[in-house]
Formats: sequence, C-alpha cells, structure tokens
Amino acid sequence: MKEIKDYSLLPHNTFGMDVKASLFVEYESVTELQSILSDKNLMAGNWLHIGGGSNLLFKGDYAGTVLHSAIRGYEVVAENEQEIEVRAGAGEVWDDFVAYTVKNSWYGAENLSLIPGEVGASAVQNIGAYGVEAKDLIVSVETVEVETGRKRIFTKEECRYAYRESIFKKDLKGKYIVTYVTYRLSKQPVFNLEYGNVRGELEKRGGEVALENVRKVIIAVREAKLPDPRVQGNAGSFFMNPIVPRRQFEIVQQQYPDMPHYEVDGNRVKIPAAWMIDRCGWKGKQIGRAGVHSKQALVLVNCGGATGDEVIALARRIQESVLQKVRGSYLSRSEFYIKYNMKITILGSGTSTGVPEIGCKCLVCTSSDPRDNRLRCSGLIETEGLRILIDCGPDFREQMIRLNDFKPLDGVLITHEHYDHVGGLDDLRPFCRFRDVPVYAEQYTAERLRQRIPYCFAEHLYPGVPRITLEEIVPGSPFIIGNPEGNKVEVTPLRVMHGKLPILGYRIGKMAWITDMLTMPGAEYDLLQGLDVLVMNALRPQPHNTHQNLKEALDNAQRIGAGETYFIHMSHHMGLHADAERLLPPHVHFAYDGMRISL
Repeated sequence: MKEIKDYSLLPHNTFGMDVKASLFVEYESVTELQSILSDKNLMAGNWLHIGGGSNLLFKGDYAGTVLHSAIRGYEVVAENEQEIEVRAGAGEVWDDFVAYTVKNSWYGAENLSLIPGEVGASAVQNIGAYGVEAKDLIVSVETVEVETGRKRIFTKEECRYAYRESIFKKDLKGKYIVTYVTYRLSKQPVFNLEYGNVRGELEKRGGEVALENVRKVIIAVREAKLPDPRVQGNAGSFFMNPIVPRRQFEIVQQQYPDMPHYEVDGNRVKIPAAWMIDRCGWKGKQIGRAGVHSKQALVLVNCGGATGDEVIALARRIQESVLQKVRGSYLSRSEFYIKYNMKITILGSGTSTGVPEIGCKCLVCTSSDPRDNRLRCSGLIETEGLRILIDCGPDFREQMIRLNDFKPLDGVLITHEHYDHVGGLDDLRPFCRFRDVPVYAEQYTAERLRQRIPYCFAEHLYPGVPRITLEEIVPGSPFIIGNPEGNKVEVTPLRVMHGKLPILGYRIGKMAWITDMLTMPGAEYDLLQGLDVLVMNALRPQPHNTHQNLKEALDNAQRIGAGETYFIHMSHHMGLHADAERLLPPHVHFAYDGMRISL
C-alpha cells in the first residue's frame, strides 16, 4: 500500500490539470482496500476513487483522500468450445486488457481498443465505442462495500446498465468500489463492423477481416480523430450523445435532412452531439486556454494551462449555441446538456400531516421502521459547489438538526404557498450568519409570503430577522443560482397543477423535483425528457382531488421515463414502506427521510 501527502494528480487526470490531493492512497489487494476503508483517519473527510482520470475535470486541489486501485492480473475462470470468461483486476489498464484478449484470439473487446482508463471504470461507466459496450461483455462485477468493507458480487443484470450508465453511477454511487470484473468473450470469429464505417476503413486499408486487423483499424481511426492526452490534455468525448423521442427527431430531421442518427429502439433515436457542435461552428475554436479539437468537435482540449473553470465555461458556451440553433426544432434543453455531479438528500418525504399522524394508531403510524416516519416534504440539492433547498416547511429546523451539516445555503426554491412547504422560512435565520439567503418563488406565491411574514421583507429589518430576499421567477424561464465563490447552476421552473392551483416544479441538470401535483400541462413533459432522477409526489393508493395517487404517479413516471424515480409527499395510507416498496416496478422507489441520491 502506498500513502503520499500533497500528491500531484497530474498523472491521474487526462485533462492535464496540475492539482494536488491532500492524501493519495494506492492499494494492491482487496485486503488492503478493506483495511483502508476501516481506517477512520484515512476516510474521515472527503474521499474520491479514481482510475485513469479520463472522466475527471478538477477545478482545483482536492481537499481529501484520493484512492487508486493497483489490483492487477488476469484469470480464466470458465471456458467451453464457444466462449471463455476472463477475470481482470480493476487496476489493469483497459487497453492492455483488450490487447490481451486479441493476442489470445478472443473476440468481442476489439472495438473498445484505445479507450482510456482502467478495467474498474469500464464496469462503472459502461464504456462503449463502434457499436459495442462493456455491458455486452460483462458477466459479473466484484466489489467492496465502502461502509462495511464486505465483498459483494453484482451480476450484469444487477448493474442496471444503460447508455454510459450503471447502478454505480446512480443509486450506489460512492457506496461500492470495484475490485474485479469478469468478461465473457467468444472463441469463434464474431465482428461488429458497421458502426462508424469500420468495415469501409478495413477494406480501404486492404486488410482481411481478422481480429488483429480490426484492432489496428480501430486504433488508427481513434488516433486520427482524438488527441493524445500525453500531448494535449483532454478527456475524450466531453458530451454525451443525446437520445431523443422519435417525434422530436423527426421534427429536427425536417430542418436538417443530412443529420446522422442511430436507432436506439422503436421510440428513441440517438443524434451525434459532435455533428450538432460542428454545425454551430465550434470545431477548432479556442476561447482563452480551452478549445475544441480541430478534428473532433466532441472533444474539448486544454490548450496549455487551462483551468477547470475555463473548460466548463467553454462547454456552457457550446451548449447554449446548440440550444439556440435547434430550439425552433423543439429539441429541448434536456437533450443536450452538461451533466452536473449532484447529491440529493430527502429531508422530508411526508404529506402535510406528516407520518405518524397525530392520534393515529395504524400500523404505519406505530411502525418502528424509521422509513415510515415522514416529516413534511423538502429536499437539499448539492451540485456545482452550491447547496439549494427545495421548500422550507415547519419541520425544517428538525430536518437540519438531523442532517447535522451546518453549511451555507445558496438558495431556496419554493413550490407553492401552502404552510407545509413554507412554514419554516423563519428558521433560515441561522444560515443567514453565513450570508443572505435568496428565496425563489413565482409572483403569486411571493406576494403571499410578503403578507404572511412581512417582518422578513420590510424595508428596515430589525435585529435577528432572517435576511432572506424574494426573487420572483417565471415558469418555463430558466434562471441562474450562484454564490460568492463563483459557482453557478441553471434552474428551470416547471408549471404543474395542484388541483386547480398553479404551482411550480423544478429541473436542475438531469434531476427534477415535483410535489403536490395532480396534473401537468402537456408542454411541460418536453422539459422533463432525458432525466436521470425524478423526485415526484404520490400521496396514497386512493384517488385525491388535488394530488396524484399511486397509479397516476406510476403512469406519469412511465411517461416521463427518468432513469430512476423516487416518490415523495406520501401519507400513512400508502402503507408500510417495506411492504409497499416491493410492489413497485424496477427503477421506481419510495423515498424516505434521510435518503441520499447521487448522480
């Protein structure tokens, strides 16, 4: 095991950011990893597990512990005449593994040649190229649970693989560390040559369709299009290719008949992000010390001495220009995006009465399962160096004491005026010791807050009054929340209907929060395309005149199609959490107080 203080992360991020980690720890075995995880000194503060650093963009030094796997080696664990299964250490360089399979005449991984990173990352990111993804090869993923140090093996099905996604990037982000991955390869010739004109390039070079030749062609194509990070810092493809509903694709295609595209399924189509960026004239353009690669518009490069903030600023300029060009074609903001790292904490998951309900002796209200104890509905979003509260109800004080995480709040998003969502605004006063806290609400709600707690919004505030400012927002009009440190994030308010009362939901990046909804105007569904996480209300199984019941919530969850959906604002009528959770379809969950969701 290796421990180094003030360690330069320059060799561990392909963008070439010369930043340091407070402590760098490298382990060579599962036993060493378990020892590290049990060491309270090493794991006391922030920690980050990295591989080759091809999916990292550091904005500055990392104040915490950086872990890196040096678990290496290959082992054949199963074999027959047709197939072979190979177990690889998570610390092996991915392209070395591909070279190993080709050398042994095992088919399947050759299209993934020259992808940067390590074996462990292949299972987390579900890496892919030229029509092949890691999930096509993975049999199982061996891990160690961070909290307990226990080993766990995930089957491919349990990993919930999707386009550049896995359970390790969503529900279990930061909870497990990959140690070994087992892949199934073919011993018989099986090639995938149609994606990206691999076959045509092979024919052009005059080579036969053989394993080694396919690998050489893949490498040559990648080298011709992508810069070597050892020469020019980059992270490969910076943006994901948008996957859009077929209806929207057909509308955009009318405007751009030459638009390349790939069929995902009967309802969805993938559009190359590189093509859109190139159409906006970004290829080869440089702003400051960050730029777009001259041969591949999907690749952002460090032109020498660029900071993480400069790269992010360039990425957002590109994003906005693409949105402006295609907005008239009804391609929504959600379908071309910069993915924010985000942590969502469910502060309260209950309805206006909370659970237990006063005086009730039902099985739920008397349950000893802490998941059945629900405070009034609220959430904390942490992203891009910002902390944003959604609703501030009468349980806010208790929720923050439970959280035991007293840090500045950069904004409060209010969904509507009802007491169970705004009754705790006065309790923001401790957070005003850091700085004033802006509260965002639409005009109707803002007016009623001024009437209810006028002392908070008077021209001359008396000592001790929470210093909160009301910022009026408009549904459908994105706005920016920022802080004095220069961090910013875009928020889009959504119109939903609480019975007959118009209220707001919110989208931030690939997450949306909707509460107290009964119905939603059809146009708002377009703003909810491409979500990774949807947090949405589901009051009870029985119908209600102002809230979704469980069936209505499930129908809307299916229509919106988020990667994962979490139900909130639940009453005791929903039943015991442990029983009700089992009845939900895959990727739909009942939230509970204290639940943390990462994306």
